[in-house]
Amino acid sequence: VKEFESDIEILSAKKLQIGTAKEFNKKAIDILYESSIKELEELIDEVINTIFYDRELKIIMELTDSRSKSLVWRIYDLRKDVELSVKTGTGRGIRTVLSFIIQAYYVMSLGSKFLFIDEGYSFISEAYIGRFFEYVRLLCKEKGLHLVMISHDERFAGYADKHYGVLAGRIYNSSDVN
Repeated sequence: VKEFESDIEILSAKKLQIGTAKEFNKKAIDILYESSIKELEELIDEVINTIFYDRELKIIMELTDSRSKSLVWRIYDLRKDVELSVKTGTGRGIRTVLSFIIQAYYVMSLGSKFLFIDEGYSFISEAYIGRFFEYVRLLCKEKGLHLVMISHDERFAGYADKHYGVLAGRIYNSSDVN
């Protein structure tokens, strides 16, 4: 047994070292995750307040369980001192814009240059549609993204570089049809 005491001490030290390294690794992952959440939170705050210029909104993203990476979203209207619900809608299209930002952030993180969005954007109030599409156009230009939007809402047509329609099962360029 004495002949193995040295080996046992070395293995015990290595086991302790591995356990410590695992803890440091977990902490490092949590720090990276939290910093990316803060980055996304800052981006969302900037965009939301650019589009909804006449409001003072604050987005809070809280990591509720670092192991499962669960997030709780909160939106505060600072002028009215009230928390708005993300689940039931926040009015004037805030939830829709928030969803777009998250989708775009995710697509860009994957390295994709194409973002497809379908319907749902009619929830954005008329007062904010122009600012929303100004942001989308700038984002696409800066990041080299191509946005394909499918919508029945004719209000969006004026913001498109190209506009196509479907009539009787055929796709046409809107400039080809009166």
